[in-house]
Amino acid sequence: PAPEPAPATPRSAPPLAATLPLGAASPAIPPPAVLGVEKAPDFTPPPGRTASSARIPIAKVGTRVSGDELITSLFEAMHDLHFLRDAIEGADFCLQLAQEVIPSRACFAHFFDLEKREFCLVRAKGEATDDLVGKRHLEAEPILSAAVKARKAMVRGSEDAMTARYTTIGGAKSLVVAPVLVAGRTLAILEMVNPNDGAPYTQDEANAMTYIAEQFAEFLSSRGLVFDHGRAGR
Repeated sequence: PAPEPAPATPRSAPPLAATLPLGAASPAIPPPAVLGVEKAPDFTPPPGRTASSARIPIAKVGTRVSGDELITSLFEAMHDLHFLRDAIEGADFCLQLAQEVIPSRACFAHFFDLEKREFCLVRAKGEATDDLVGKRHLEAEPILSAAVKARKAMVRGSEDAMTARYTTIGGAKSLVVAPVLVAGRTLAILEMVNPNDGAPYTQDEANAMTYIAEQFAEFLSSRGLVFDHGRAGR
Protein backbone atom coordinates (compact mmCIF):
# COMPACT_ATOMS: atom_id res chain seq x y z
CA PRO A 1 0.00 0.00 0.00
CA ALA A 2 1.12 3.56 -0.63
CA PRO A 3 2.63 5.33 2.44
CA GLU A 4 0.35 7.79 4.25
CA PRO A 5 1.27 11.49 3.65
CA ALA A 6 2.98 13.26 6.54
CA PRO A 7 0.72 15.65 8.51
CA ALA A 8 0.92 19.24 7.33
CA THR A 9 3.06 21.55 9.50
CA PRO A 10 1.74 25.07 10.08
CA ARG A 11 4.06 27.63 8.55
CA SER A 12 3.60 30.38 11.16
CA ALA A 13 2.32 28.96 14.45
CA PRO A 14 2.69 31.52 17.27
CA PRO A 15 4.94 30.59 20.22
CA LEU A 16 2.99 28.90 23.00
CA ALA A 17 4.14 31.45 25.57
CA ALA A 18 2.67 34.29 23.53
CA THR A 19 -0.86 32.88 23.37
CA LEU A 20 -3.69 33.76 25.75
CA PRO A 21 -6.92 31.83 26.46
CA LEU A 22 -9.83 33.01 24.36
CA GLY A 23 -11.46 36.05 25.99
CA ALA A 24 -8.61 36.60 28.51
CA ALA A 25 -7.65 40.21 29.23
CA SER A 26 -4.15 41.43 28.43
CA PRO A 27 -1.87 41.90 31.45
CA ALA A 28 -2.27 45.37 32.98
CA ILE A 29 0.75 47.68 32.84
CA PRO A 30 0.85 50.09 35.79
CA PRO A 31 1.00 53.78 34.77
CA PRO A 32 4.04 55.85 35.80
CA ALA A 33 3.77 58.25 38.72
CA VAL A 34 2.47 61.68 37.70
CA LEU A 35 4.23 64.75 39.08
CA GLY A 36 2.55 68.11 39.44
CA VAL A 37 -1.02 66.83 39.55
CA GLU A 38 -3.79 69.00 40.96
CA LYS A 39 -5.76 66.09 42.44
CA ALA A 40 -4.65 63.72 45.19
CA PRO A 41 -3.79 60.20 43.97
CA ASP A 42 -6.36 57.51 44.78
CA PHE A 43 -4.71 56.04 47.84
CA THR A 44 -6.27 55.13 51.17
CA PRO A 45 -4.00 54.70 54.21
CA PRO A 46 -4.66 51.93 56.73
CA PRO A 47 -7.18 52.95 59.43
CA GLY A 48 -5.77 55.29 62.05
CA ARG A 49 -2.54 56.10 60.18
CA THR A 50 -2.29 59.84 59.55
CA ALA A 51 0.38 62.47 59.89
CA SER A 52 -0.98 63.65 63.23
CA SER A 53 -1.23 60.16 64.70
CA ALA A 54 2.25 58.95 63.76
CA ARG A 55 4.18 57.67 66.76
CA ILE A 56 7.50 59.48 67.15
CA PRO A 57 9.74 57.53 69.55
CA ILE A 58 11.73 60.36 71.13
CA ALA A 59 12.62 60.28 74.81
CA LYS A 60 12.42 64.02 75.49
CA VAL A 61 9.87 65.65 73.22
CA GLY A 62 10.51 69.38 72.83
CA THR A 63 14.29 69.18 73.32
CA ARG A 64 16.96 69.05 70.64
CA VAL A 65 18.21 65.52 69.99
CA SER A 66 21.79 64.91 68.90
CA GLY A 67 24.25 62.20 67.89
CA ASP A 68 23.15 58.57 67.67
CA GLU A 69 19.82 59.32 69.38
CA LEU A 70 18.91 61.73 66.59
CA ILE A 71 19.52 59.20 63.81
CA THR A 72 17.84 56.36 65.73
CA SER A 73 14.74 58.47 66.39
CA LEU A 74 14.42 59.40 62.73
CA PHE A 75 15.05 55.88 61.44
CA GLU A 76 12.27 54.43 63.57
CA ALA A 77 9.79 57.26 62.99
CA MET A 78 10.13 57.60 59.20
CA HIS A 79 8.49 54.21 58.57
CA ASP A 80 5.07 55.79 59.17
CA LEU A 81 5.59 58.25 56.30
CA HIS A 82 4.85 55.57 53.71
CA PHE A 83 1.35 54.91 55.12
CA LEU A 84 0.19 58.45 54.34
CA ARG A 85 -2.12 59.44 51.50
CA ASP A 86 -0.44 62.15 49.44
CA ALA A 87 2.28 64.77 49.20
CA ILE A 88 0.55 67.29 51.49
CA GLU A 89 0.23 64.75 54.30
CA GLY A 90 3.81 63.66 53.64
CA ALA A 91 5.10 67.22 53.92
CA ASP A 92 3.12 67.74 57.13
CA PHE A 93 4.58 64.55 58.59
CA CYS A 94 8.17 65.52 57.70
CA LEU A 95 7.84 68.99 59.24
CA GLN A 96 6.17 67.59 62.35
CA LEU A 97 8.95 65.06 62.78
CA ALA A 98 11.64 67.69 62.23
CA GLN A 99 9.98 69.88 64.87
CA GLU A 100 10.05 66.97 67.32
CA VAL A 101 13.79 66.40 67.02
CA ILE A 102 14.82 70.02 66.29
CA PRO A 103 12.26 72.32 68.00
CA SER A 104 12.18 75.53 65.95
CA ARG A 105 10.23 78.78 65.62
CA ALA A 106 9.03 77.92 62.12
CA CYS A 107 9.36 75.39 59.34
CA PHE A 108 8.22 75.33 55.71
CA ALA A 109 7.70 72.90 52.85
CA HIS A 110 7.93 74.16 49.26
CA PHE A 111 6.93 72.18 46.15
CA PHE A 112 8.48 72.99 42.79
CA ASP A 113 6.00 73.90 40.05
CA LEU A 114 7.87 72.77 36.94
CA GLU A 115 5.45 74.47 34.52
CA LYS A 116 5.85 77.91 36.12
CA ARG A 117 9.45 77.40 37.32
CA GLU A 118 8.45 78.53 40.82
CA PHE A 119 8.49 77.14 44.33
CA CYS A 120 5.09 77.08 46.01
CA LEU A 121 4.97 77.13 49.82
CA VAL A 122 2.42 74.39 50.58
CA ARG A 123 2.91 73.77 54.31
CA ALA A 124 3.99 76.02 57.20
CA LYS A 125 4.31 75.47 60.94
CA GLY A 126 5.02 78.10 63.59
CA GLU A 127 3.64 81.38 64.91
CA ALA A 128 1.98 83.69 62.36
CA THR A 129 2.88 81.47 59.40
CA ASP A 130 -0.60 80.41 58.15
CA ASP A 131 -0.86 83.34 55.73
CA LEU A 132 2.31 82.19 53.98
CA VAL A 133 0.72 79.02 52.58
CA GLY A 134 0.22 79.41 48.84
CA LYS A 135 2.96 82.03 48.43
CA ARG A 136 5.24 81.50 45.45
CA HIS A 137 8.95 82.16 45.10
CA LEU A 138 11.04 82.37 41.96
CA GLU A 139 13.28 79.42 41.13
CA ALA A 140 16.22 81.83 41.40
CA GLU A 141 15.34 82.98 44.96
CA PRO A 142 18.78 83.01 46.68
CA ILE A 143 18.11 80.59 49.56
CA LEU A 144 16.09 78.07 47.56
CA SER A 145 18.43 78.12 44.57
CA ALA A 146 21.43 77.64 46.90
CA ALA A 147 19.74 74.54 48.34
CA VAL A 148 19.19 73.17 44.83
CA LYS A 149 22.88 73.65 44.02
CA ALA A 150 24.01 72.13 47.33
CA ARG A 151 22.12 68.85 46.64
CA LYS A 152 21.89 68.24 50.40
CA ALA A 153 20.78 70.09 53.52
CA MET A 154 22.81 73.20 54.29
CA VAL A 155 23.11 75.44 57.36
CA ARG A 156 22.90 79.19 56.85
CA GLY A 157 23.15 82.12 59.23
CA SER A 158 21.79 85.62 59.72
CA GLU A 159 22.69 86.82 56.20
CA ASP A 160 19.18 85.69 55.28
CA ALA A 161 17.54 87.38 58.27
CA MET A 162 14.99 89.57 56.51
CA THR A 163 13.87 87.34 53.66
CA ALA A 164 10.13 88.06 53.38
CA ARG A 165 8.81 84.74 54.76
CA TYR A 166 10.99 85.08 57.87
CA THR A 167 9.83 88.56 58.87
CA THR A 168 6.68 87.13 60.48
CA ILE A 169 8.89 85.58 63.17
CA GLY A 170 11.21 88.58 63.50
CA GLY A 171 13.83 87.47 60.99
CA ALA A 172 16.08 84.44 60.67
CA LYS A 173 19.12 83.86 62.86
CA SER A 174 19.84 80.29 61.77
CA LEU A 175 18.44 78.13 58.96
CA VAL A 176 18.72 74.57 57.74
CA VAL A 177 17.43 74.07 54.18
CA ALA A 178 17.07 70.60 52.62
CA PRO A 179 16.30 69.86 48.94
CA VAL A 180 14.13 66.83 48.12
CA LEU A 181 15.61 65.14 45.04
CA VAL A 182 13.91 62.60 42.76
CA ALA A 183 16.01 61.23 39.87
CA GLY A 184 18.37 64.18 40.29
CA ARG A 185 15.60 66.80 40.12
CA THR A 186 14.59 69.01 43.05
CA LEU A 187 10.85 68.50 43.58
CA ALA A 188 10.57 70.08 47.03
CA ILE A 189 12.52 71.93 49.73
CA LEU A 190 12.15 71.68 53.52
CA GLU A 191 13.21 74.61 55.74
CA MET A 192 13.75 74.94 59.48
CA VAL A 193 14.10 78.44 60.97
CA ASN A 194 15.53 79.53 64.35
CA PRO A 195 15.96 76.75 66.96
CA ASN A 196 13.88 77.43 70.07
CA ASP A 197 16.93 77.42 72.36
CA GLY A 198 18.67 80.19 70.38
CA ALA A 199 21.74 78.15 69.44
CA PRO A 200 22.50 77.77 65.71
CA TYR A 201 21.73 74.56 63.82
CA THR A 202 24.51 71.97 63.76
CA GLN A 203 25.90 69.82 60.95
CA ASP A 204 24.35 66.77 62.66
CA GLU A 205 20.96 68.43 62.34
CA ALA A 206 21.63 69.25 58.68
CA ASN A 207 22.47 65.57 58.13
CA ALA A 208 19.21 64.63 59.84
CA MET A 209 17.27 66.93 57.49
CA THR A 210 19.07 65.35 54.52
CA TYR A 211 17.83 61.95 55.72
CA ILE A 212 14.24 63.23 56.11
CA ALA A 213 14.43 64.75 52.62
CA GLU A 214 15.71 61.47 51.14
CA GLN A 215 12.81 59.53 52.64
CA PHE A 216 10.33 62.16 51.46
CA ALA A 217 11.83 61.90 47.96
CA GLU A 218 11.17 58.15 47.96
CA PHE A 219 7.59 58.86 49.03
CA LEU A 220 7.07 61.48 46.29
CA SER A 221 8.44 59.20 43.60
CA SER A 222 5.36 56.99 44.05
CA ARG A 223 2.73 59.55 45.12
CA GLY A 224 3.57 62.58 42.95
CA LEU A 225 3.07 66.23 43.90
CA VAL A 226 -0.25 67.79 44.97
CA PHE A 227 -0.81 71.55 45.02
CA ASP A 228 -3.86 71.85 47.26
CA HIS A 229 -3.55 75.04 49.29
CA GLY A 230 -6.89 74.71 51.05
CA ARG A 231 -5.94 71.35 52.58
CA ALA A 232 -2.44 72.59 53.35
CA GLY A 233 -3.82 75.55 55.28
CA ARG A 234 -6.13 73.35 57.35
